[in-house]
Amino acid sequence: MIRKAILGLTMAVLCTVLASSGLATARAGSVALQEEWQIEFNIPQRSLTHTGESRYFVLNPGFQLVLEARNEKVTFTVLDETREINRITTRVVEERTEEFGALTEVIRNFVAIDRVNGDVFHFGEDVEKYQGARVVSRDGSWLAYTDGGRPGLLVPGAPVVGMKYYLKFAPGITEDRAEVISTSETLSTPAGVLENGLVTRETSPLEPGETDQKSHARGIGLAQDGSLRLTKYGYVVPAGGPAPASGAPAPAVGAPAPAVGAPAAAVQEWQTEFNIAQRSLTHIGESTYFVLNPGFQLVLEGGGVKLTITVLDETKEINGVTTRVVEEREEEFGELVEVSLNFFAIDPVTGDVFYFGEDVDIYQDGEVVSHDGAWLAYRDGDPGLIMPGTPVVGMRYYQELAPGVALDRAEVTSTSETVSTPAGIFRDCLVTTESSDLEPGTGEKVYAPGIGLIRDGSLRLVTYGYLW
Repeated sequence: MIRKAILGLTMAVLCTVLASSGLATARAGSVALQEEWQIEFNIPQRSLTHTGESRYFVLNPGFQLVLEARNEKVTFTVLDETREINRITTRVVEERTEEFGALTEVIRNFVAIDRVNGDVFHFGEDVEKYQGARVVSRDGSWLAYTDGGRPGLLVPGAPVVGMKYYLKFAPGITEDRAEVISTSETLSTPAGVLENGLVTRETSPLEPGETDQKSHARGIGLAQDGSLRLTKYGYVVPAGGPAPASGAPAPAVGAPAPAVGAPAAAVQEWQTEFNIAQRSLTHIGESTYFVLNPGFQLVLEGGGVKLTITVLDETKEINGVTTRVVEEREEEFGELVEVSLNFFAIDPVTGDVFYFGEDVDIYQDGEVVSHDGAWLAYRDGDPGLIMPGTPVVGMRYYQELAPGVALDRAEVTSTSETVSTPAGIFRDCLVTTESSDLEPGTGEKVYAPGIGLIRDGSLRLVTYGYLW
């Protein structure tokens, strides 16, 4: 049977179309490979790192999952350790299996994440099998770039039903592969009912006829593996903090990990602190629901209004942070009424996108008549979170934090909507309800994976893509 492992975890450019993500179809040349199973992942061209998280995988030190069945317990812990493999620094993820209370196996998995699109890769594992307190075998150990081994894809940044890929490949040792069969499951576990779960079916040409089904929860990771169910999850130590003393019991876990950037002790129901000073921000890239690449454009229309959003090939320096300029042009019945230049930066590790201010020109009869709404972080207020890299239903955060000028905030209400627009039908869409301390009422916006804003009130997406 395929060995239970965290390595069974699994960006769509469109909601319904498989993302290329630099991935190629499987190459011929080995009887163990099939052309329909992806095995080439363009690793040399990736921006890999050893810390971060994507939709279904957390690679932050201190994060832990515990899955249990009647007589079995598996504990996955992201260690504060790394390993260099072929000049790639990978993170060590420990997997401890106990049966009837006795330790039977310890696996040290070597994992790295693509900071741009969230793909997570497996570079090998050290395996120790136990009898009593003694190691009796290291069968199943392998390493990428050694004896024909090559990196596998643990989890795509945005999996799509029908994706088929190798999780790991070491000829004759391990050739596990996965097929995505659902991204919208409701998972019931002792740790809670988890929405929008990812389900994969795993097989191996080394074990014909054997299959294994695994389920993974957003923002958490593996939640079900055969009879094993998630019982606890969270941080056993703060990310990057000291590991528990050897032999000491791990602190209890079970609550969701805090949202990235949340205060250690939240005292407000709306998040306002985002730990900007500790971020490695950049002015180009994309996350699940936001594209910050120059030349990308969205056009929305409705009720005589046309909104054109264009990522410009321009940047603006704000308090030492280089931000990307995104232009919004609004027309009513063919007449220009407003142009705003928005300043955004993205965290390449988490995919969080931050808002650093905007220049606003309001027009009347072709003339600028006002700059109302303009603000700048560190002059009029603080940066806001325009889009979380991994949104979770119930998240509430400020998008703009300029007192008296702009205090817009958003609450995530869904991450699984199917939405029809003139540009197409999109699935797994994010829905937010927006409000402001300065204005009564609420508005609703919808974002599609790999695209961004597709609905804003009566406005609907009509075209999107790159201008150059």
